[in-house]
Amino acid sequence: MWLADTSVKRPVFATMVIMALVVLGVVSYPEIGVDLFPKVDFPIVTISTHLKGASPEVIDVDITDKIEGAVNTINGVKSITSSST
Repeated sequence: MWLADTSVKRPVFATMVIMALVVLGVVSYPEIGVDLFPKVDFPIVTISTHLKGASPEVIDVDITDKIEGAVNTINGVKSITSSST
């Protein structure tokens, strides 16, 4: 309530406070460091294996399991998802 009372009683003071905030914002704006494309690393690996003429079980045992075993040794990977068709 004091802000409204002060603005009515002293309009020049209220205008100068608002202008000071605007000038401070305009001066500070170029100094703001914002990265439009921040570097984000998702610790997830997705493996898809396709082989015509082979059953998904064969692909899973012969190919996908070996790839998952090799990828699982990488540090920082939290999740591995695979599909075999």
